[in-house]
Amino acid sequence: MPNIAINIREQTLTAVPDKPLVARSVGEVTCTVTLDDSWADYTVALIFASGKSQKSALMPDNGVLTVPWEVLDRPGYLWISAVGRDRKSGSAGMP
Repeated sequence: MPNIAINIREQTLTAVPDKPLVARSVGEVTCTVTLDDSWADYTVALIFASGKSQKSALMPDNGVLTVPWEVLDRPGYLWISAVGRDRKSGSAGMP
């Protein structure tokens, strides 16, 4: 099963797959997310986008989630971004 290692330091996200991603690998691609301390007070959502769809997923406490199948349904590029919501104020943004 392919895994994308996602590392977020301040406002820079890097994503490195351990194997090539194949179109229609639905339910088979996971990502493991590592955040630096600047994200500690935020609930983090990852946004996955392809040429035809965009889906978001809240990052679970263990930092591992399955990439939404809708963005893997067709060949093409996969874009990944992150946004945080301040746990205290509820305002959206990034640290």
